[in-house]
Amino acid sequence: MAYYNTDFLYISLILLGIIAVHYFATSQNTLVGHSVFQLLLGIGILDVALDIASCKLIDYGGSDFVKLSYFITLLFFLCQCALPYIFLLYTTSVRSDEADGPDRLTRFLIIPPIIIAVLILFNPLTNAFFYFDGSGAYYHGSLNAILYVQVFAFILIILLRMIRDRIERKEVMHGFAAYFVIIILTMIAQLSVPGLMTTGLGIGLGTMVLYINVSSPNTFLDYKTRLFNSRGLMTWLARRHTPCCAVMIEFPKLSKLNQIYGLPATDAFLQKSAEKVISLAGAMPAFRISNSKFIFFCETRDKAIRDSELLKEFFSEPISAGDTTILCTVKLCVADIDAPMLKNHGTMEYCSYLLQQNKDIHTSVLSDSQEYRSGFLYEQEIERYLVTAVNEDLFEIYMQPIYSMEKNRFTSVEVLSRLKHPTLGMISPELFIGIAERTGSIDHISMLQFNRLCRFLKANPDFTEKLDGIKFNLSPHELIAHNYGAVLPGIINQYGLPTEKFEFEITETAAIDYSSSLQESVNELTSYGIRLNMDDFGSGYANISNVLKIPFSCIKLDRSLLLDVSTSDNSAIFYHDMIDVLHKLGYNVLAEGVETKAEFEMLKDWGIDMIQGYYFSKPLPVEQITEMFI
Repeated sequence: MAYYNTDFLYISLILLGIIAVHYFATSQNTLVGHSVFQLLLGIGILDVALDIASCKLIDYGGSDFVKLSYFITLLFFLCQCALPYIFLLYTTSVRSDEADGPDRLTRFLIIPPIIIAVLILFNPLTNAFFYFDGSGAYYHGSLNAILYVQVFAFILIILLRMIRDRIERKEVMHGFAAYFVIIILTMIAQLSVPGLMTTGLGIGLGTMVLYINVSSPNTFLDYKTRLFNSRGLMTWLARRHTPCCAVMIEFPKLSKLNQIYGLPATDAFLQKSAEKVISLAGAMPAFRISNSKFIFFCETRDKAIRDSELLKEFFSEPISAGDTTILCTVKLCVADIDAPMLKNHGTMEYCSYLLQQNKDIHTSVLSDSQEYRSGFLYEQEIERYLVTAVNEDLFEIYMQPIYSMEKNRFTSVEVLSRLKHPTLGMISPELFIGIAERTGSIDHISMLQFNRLCRFLKANPDFTEKLDGIKFNLSPHELIAHNYGAVLPGIINQYGLPTEKFEFEITETAAIDYSSSLQESVNELTSYGIRLNMDDFGSGYANISNVLKIPFSCIKLDRSLLLDVSTSDNSAIFYHDMIDVLHKLGYNVLAEGVETKAEFEMLKDWGIDMIQGYYFSKPLPVEQITEMFI
């Protein structure tokens, strides 16, 4: 009669086998780095297989197979000794801050398993862990329990490190926690029920949990293109120590392709593009890091430049996409990725910066240079300083006067934000506002500046009294925020200022993204007597239909519409007719960016209502602007 019930061990072995087949069948599985996971999986399979073999030999081998039983059991004990430390290595390998290898503590903790392994190897002399009698019966030795103690000790150490390090990926934390629970419960079950071999089942179930939550190659794949995703890129970069060269591809009009050709055709186009990228990348990995961006790496700059030119040629021709062909403009950049950039996780940021510098409207390649690298480092410094500026409220208010053609004087101002770096000087508003929008701090900055504006207006009542309008820019995100339409009037009232003097400028983007939330904010603001302006009309996609949805009092015509009016009859006719149309719809019209007397005289003849631009004044500090009104 068999003493050991190995049914759970067979289940575990089958489960581990399925995981191994799936893992190694998945393309490019070496990306996820988990050579340690491969080791954990391999030792786990060996452990369970040896456990089965040992149990069967003990049950049925008798005295004829004592030596074989002893050898198999010895190997099994060595696997049991190694598994806790391999799992410690595994938990270390999935932490990005340990990308350079095990830390000092991890290296030190290999000593106990080595000592135990040596003791196991000397077991034939000591019988400390196990022994067999002449009939082949198996018995525990005095040190047998030390293997269980080692498992619990390593679990405790790993738990304490998890608490200390606060691993950000929740699925990793959940995977580790589930692994611990499974191992502990199956060990308790085996200790509680003699002959029931459940520890091996714990290894199988625990490994499955780790595979699903942490180490599955599919976790790092973009299913649509079969490229690796952004998480895969972060994992690969964390383990890359040697310089390389990146090629990034952007499809800036991807959303338009969806509208024109439909999602299936666009997906087919992306799949064909990904196939081309994979063929060029070869042994190096390729990634889809956003809906419209791919990136892959080359060992040398020469290869990266050759590949980028091949891609430029590839995308210069229509690409078959299902039942149609698609010709799409693509931006490409080539960037050297050095060791400091790898260490500081700046690869994607630098490549994205290069793509922003590529202003060519046709498919083109931009290669990095020292000039671009300096510009990127400058922006990185500004982004860091922006955090300090927000925390310490270091922004300044400038104002640009607005001239009324009817009253022949300055009647309004536009409020603008400025920021000065302690060593780099004044920072371009377009730069720090763009960074603030990207990092999500624009709303906080806007609120700081609005309070600063209200404090200034309250402290200068004579100046405030002479103003017909105070124009302040709002971001689209602010406008759709819940209850935001009541927040701003509340601040104005808090400072005892007249709400009817305020005019909030809304961009074309906000008008295009018209929604019920926007309508709610608009209704709230106008109920307080606050006026709304459309800013930069003509610079984007807004049209009269967008304008009519929102009760604007003033339309500000973008500077770009004014560029050729002095030299082009068609441009002049277009601008003039636009003023007439907007007047007929009941709007005041403001011309932005007026710089010359010729432009001023022309706009005066066309009946423009207000003028803003360098012809009168650049934006000025508030101390200087008050002198123009008082």
